Amino acid sequence: GISDPGESLVAGARAAGQAVYMSSVTDPYQQVERALGLTRGILEALAPHQPRLVIQTRGPLVVRDADILARFGSVRVNLSIPTDDEEIRKAFEPKAPPLEARWEAARLLKAAGIPVGLCLTPLLPVADHAAFAERVAGFGAQVVVVQEFHDAPRGWGADTTDEAVGMARRFDPSGSGYLLMLRSF
Repeated sequence: GISDPGESLVAGARAAGQAVYMSSVTDPYQQVERALGLTRGILEALAPHQPRLVIQTRGPLVVRDADILARFGSVRVNLSIPTDDEEIRKAFEPKAPPLEARWEAARLLKAAGIPVGLCLTPLLPVADHAAFAERVAGFGAQVVVVQEFHDAPRGWGADTTDEAVGMARRFDPSGSGYLLMLRSF
């Protein structure tokens, strides 16, 4: 086994100044991270080498590692907050943390001096588009990423499944609220 979780990722100074994106496929702050501490170990191994680090997560547990993140000269934590409504979140992301816990994590990281981005990707149906847009804009994120549902021809790239499109229509049958939300950004 690997005694240092970051050892296989970092070989000396090769990481110095390089871009490191944690979460292209798997959220580094899933519930199991609380017990395993793999992400924390990787961050500890990376910190001396100072890569340009971006972490993408839904997990409020990222706040636990604010002390290590503060050691990076170039870092940003992007939190996924794709809707304003818990019912919608539970329908699309049933195992993901509650939205208010994500907002609180964003607030705490920002207060600790860690740059925060907000990712509204894919943008799910929203219950109160004006209030949500105002909250996102008022937060003062370093970056806001918005991506709508898209329907690719089931080939290359990400796609929104027919089931997800059907669920979105259940929350916003006409699609007018969704389009209005997109225009808000």
